[in-house]
Amino acid sequence: MSFLNRKLTESFHSLGLSVAKYPKSFILTTLILCMALGTGLLQIQVDTDIYTLYVDRNAESKQEYALAKALFPGNETNRFTPSRKMHAGRFAR
Repeated sequence: MSFLNRKLTESFHSLGLSVAKYPKSFILTTLILCMALGTGLLQIQVDTDIYTLYVDRNAESKQEYALAKALFPGNETNRFTPSRKMHAGRFAR
C-alpha cells in the first residue's frame, strides 16, 4: 500500500473507533453544528430579477426598461393580464 492509502486507512480506522466508543457525543456535536450553520440559510436573499442577473450593468436595454417602467407603471389590480406584466415577480412562482 502507498503511504497516503495507509495513512487514510489508519485515520478512518481511528475515527470509526472514536465514533463507536462515543456515539452520543458525535451525534450531539453533529446536530449542534448543523443547527449553528443552518442559521445562515435564514439570512439568504435570492435575486430572481433577470435584469440584474443576466443583463450588463451599462446595457442600453436596462436603461430603456427603467424608462418604460417609469412611464408605464402598470396598475395590475383591475383587469389583470399576465402577458402584460413587465416582470414575473411573485406571479410566476
